[in-house]
Amino acid sequence: MSYLVLARKYRPQTFEDVIAQKHITATLQNAIKQKRFSHAYLFTGTRGTGKTTTARILAKALNCEKGPLPVPCNECTNCKQITTGSSLDVIEVDAASNTGVDDIRNLRESARYTPAASRYKIYIIDEVHRLSGPAFDALLKTLEEPPAHIVFIFATTDPQKLPATILSRCQRYDFRRIPFKDMSDYLKVLADKEDINIEEDGIALLAQKGDGSLRDALSIFEQVIASSDDKITREMIADTLGLVDLDLLFNLTECIMKKDSNSALKLVEDMFISGVDVSQFILDFQEHFRKILIVNASENPFDYLAVSDYFQEKYIPLKDKFTDSDIFRIVKMLSDLQLDLKAGADPSIFLEVAILRMVRMESSVLLEDVLKKLNELNLSGGGGSDLFAPNVDQSSKKKFNPVRSAPAQNPVVSTSPSRPSTSENSSSPPKPHPQAATPISWNDFVERVKDEKRMLGEFLGQGELTRMDGESVELTYFGNGTAQQQHITKRENRMIIEKNMKTVFGKALRLVTKVDKSQPPKNGTDEKQSPFDIEPDKLYEKNPDLKEAVDLFGGEVKSIKIIGNKGENDG
Repeated sequence: MSYLVLARKYRPQTFEDVIAQKHITATLQNAIKQKRFSHAYLFTGTRGTGKTTTARILAKALNCEKGPLPVPCNECTNCKQITTGSSLDVIEVDAASNTGVDDIRNLRESARYTPAASRYKIYIIDEVHRLSGPAFDALLKTLEEPPAHIVFIFATTDPQKLPATILSRCQRYDFRRIPFKDMSDYLKVLADKEDINIEEDGIALLAQKGDGSLRDALSIFEQVIASSDDKITREMIADTLGLVDLDLLFNLTECIMKKDSNSALKLVEDMFISGVDVSQFILDFQEHFRKILIVNASENPFDYLAVSDYFQEKYIPLKDKFTDSDIFRIVKMLSDLQLDLKAGADPSIFLEVAILRMVRMESSVLLEDVLKKLNELNLSGGGGSDLFAPNVDQSSKKKFNPVRSAPAQNPVVSTSPSRPSTSENSSSPPKPHPQAATPISWNDFVERVKDEKRMLGEFLGQGELTRMDGESVELTYFGNGTAQQQHITKRENRMIIEKNMKTVFGKALRLVTKVDKSQPPKNGTDEKQSPFDIEPDKLYEKNPDLKEAVDLFGGEVKSIKIIGNKGENDG
């Protein structure tokens, strides 16, 4: 007898043999017991999960000479013929090579005839989504009014490509990817049956590379068996398949943690000498940090991760050694490296640069965490500048809320939250401690924008900061503040504001503006107020940017107010 590959030799022959699809096999068995058969079934799922195998078992269960039975006997003529693929009444059609309407018309014609020697004539159509539109139309009539002796079993990896008219006439069963543990256990049993000496970590690697497909795992297993004369180890499997050994990934991770550039470069050099594929390394290193992220996030991470016991012991100590932000940055660096390589970059140079960036990067802090810390300090009475200046004199500080700072009463002069205004204590205003550091506040930011573009900064300061989170900053203009809002949201002005926010607050933030006319004007948002405390004839001389505002409103300077062409109140 000729050699049979493992996937064919150990193909399940009963519903109980199907791995990890109990939710489907139990339902089909119950339906057979109750004799509640459908005339059309749709099996969906990724490759190698048992769709075609289950279709054949269902065909045997329906056509078994002793049945229909939930467990086919596998001994009668019908069962044996279906197993070997020689049954005249179980027809398997590959829709990928029989896509035309003529093929389906021939199928429909043959379906009119009764089975030759079985109870049902069963059509198993694999990759049914590959049929053409006219072919589906030709099939639809038979599905609507099928002969009593016909059963269709459709299998597909892409069910969304099927017309709704076809889907609505089928019982649909979704096959799940094979879990890592189920696949590992199955490969162990198979290795024992074949008397193959393979270590546990090797089994784990095969199950991992199967990626939910048992057929893929068995194909890889066949390749590994053919390349080995002795015990199969994890290292041998990695070498045969061109994979990256996990020990290398752990060693690189340790270099990143210790900021050890020399050792990291030596590992990269060894990797190139051993002939490791850089693209495969990038994928494996990304997967490695995904596992670290899950170890950080979950109390039971190995319920979700395909990791052997040996490597579980290595992942556990890495818990909380990297922040989520750092992991995201490393994965992004690897993604950028992948794009560089696709663009034709030199793998050795760009990989070394990427690894050095990881080794030398500083741990990141999310802006949301900074703001949260500032608010906590403020609520506890500690003041907002503690995060920036631990040695600041507590008596000289004013409580600061970075999310909603107090608006400046005079748009020209910013009232810094770190220095109390003289209006609070006009007799003896407190002086800041010489070593005190000014916290990053919204008013400080407005002053920074004024330094770059005065008119823009003036209009920015006339709005009230109503919200600041890790993604955006919301500015509200009260009363008739539409003109100011329109000015700061011009593309070039928005770019200046968002550029400065990234510099000051350490993160790219989106500017959101709105006008609330239900409340009276605040901070000079009424157009009747002037942002300049100078004589009208000196406006252009002292404020060159004023012309930009005049042009924006289509007006002219007649007094301290900017008025439009249609009248004083047009802004």
